[in-house]
Order: sequence, then structure tokens, then C-alpha cells
Amino acid sequence: MCAHGLTPITYEIDFNISETEKKQQLKQIFKTHPDLQAIFSSNDTDAALILQIAAETGRSVPQDFLLIGYDGTQIVRELLPQLTTIIQPIDAIAEHAVATLQARIHGRETTHETILPVKLWSGHTA
Repeated sequence: MCAHGLTPITYEIDFNISETEKKQQLKQIFKTHPDLQAIFSSNDTDAALILQIAAETGRSVPQDFLLIGYDGTQIVRELLPQLTTIIQPIDAIAEHAVATLQARIHGRETTHETILPVKLWSGHTA
């Protein structure tokens, strides 16, 4: 965003707070930034709440703003096929985590960072 002269606005919302609290915080984003153009949600659960709040406040996605979620689990893609989301390679993450743990248990050196490929689920929200 910065490379294109745009300033990102970041909100940290605790995944473990109640849905009521989370909805209040998400609603505040719309009040504080009524002309927002897009939201990248750190998880699909929050993205689903954002879709709900948008509908409750008369906003339409993608006409009024774009929305992208993150996780892209099979269940989310089945229940919310319209949600554009980043699909994490959950199986590959688990396999790599187990292999790293086993290597460390056996005293072998491991990499400090691993980047696994993600995919885009092209819904209709972005």
C-alpha cells in the first residue's frame, strides 16, 4: 500500500473476545472510517462478522468496499463461497511444524523461517 501512496490503517482485535465485543469494535471501524475502501481481515470468522455488520448498516460488498478474509478453510468456502479469502496450506503447515519439532527434539538445526505458498479463493467480496 505504501508503495502506491496509500496509508494502511491497522486494528488489532483479539480473536478470543466475545462476539458482542468483537462486533462493537468492528462497528467502530465503520464509524471512524465511513469512506473505507477495503478491509483485509486476519481471519475468515471476523470477515463473516464484517459482512454481517455491512448488511446491518446498509453497506454492500463489493459495491461499497472490498473484503478479503484469511484462512480459507474448506468449511468457510462451503458456507461463505462469496467470501474472497486467502487459503492457507493447513496440511503443509502441520507437516512442517511436526518435522521441525522432531528435528529440534533430536538436536538438529532447523530453519528460522519457512514461507509456504498460499492460494486465493476468488469469491465476490473483492
